[in-house]
Amino acid sequence: TMKAAVVEQFGKPLAIREVPVPEPGYGQVLIKIIASGVCHTDLHVRDGDWYVKPNLPIIPGHEGAGVVVKVGEGVSTLKVGDRVGSAWLHDSCGHCHYCRAGWETVCGHQAQTGFASNGCFAEYSIAEAEYIGVIPDGLSYSQAAPVLCAGVTTYKALKETEVKPGQWVAILGACGGLGHVGVQYAKAMGMKVCAVDFGEERGNYAMNTLGCRSYVDVKGRSSEEIVAAVKKACDGEGSHGSVVL
Repeated sequence: TMKAAVVEQFGKPLAIREVPVPEPGYGQVLIKIIASGVCHTDLHVRDGDWYVKPNLPIIPGHEGAGVVVKVGEGVSTLKVGDRVGSAWLHDSCGHCHYCRAGWETVCGHQAQTGFASNGCFAEYSIAEAEYIGVIPDGLSYSQAAPVLCAGVTTYKALKETEVKPGQWVAILGACGGLGHVGVQYAKAMGMKVCAVDFGEERGNYAMNTLGCRSYVDVKGRSSEEIVAAVKKACDGEGSHGSVVL
């Protein structure tokens, strides 16, 4: 058996239970979870406040980083001992128009880790071998875990802006859980970051800790004033792209 944090009733605290260690099936691996991030989606799973609700009981968590300890039949890309991460997309059909176009994340037949299948708030978790990432040796498990959701989300958003190195990107909510990750990616991608957030304290964090090029405080400002301030902060011409976090 293993310990797991389980949603047994919507709106109630997670229950720590002893449950059977799952067995990997065809194309699956068993991961010993070393670290797991916590996403706001996990609160929605617990509270059952989305239109689509998970079937209970369910083990939440989709930012799980750990080690492959067992390999199911048909798996040739992973082996015992590999450092891996299990993210939100548990699997997809692989055959629809979206899957064939590289948009598995909007497949209508997908399953989600910690929502449609048991997730990473446990000592062990099952994952589809084709849908997990290998974690490089230089990255710790605790660093890798939030990258599996917060990192993927913000990186993809920045790519979608098509902002090029040397151009401005405005990041709204730059000092939040997603925002501070997005700022770090944007800087690594060569973008000039205009942080947009609320209050002087966050301004100090954005400029002095995160190293943003400029900061726009939305406190007490109208939408029109915020737009004008962002335009001024970005060399007077405005940002080349924006990410709302």
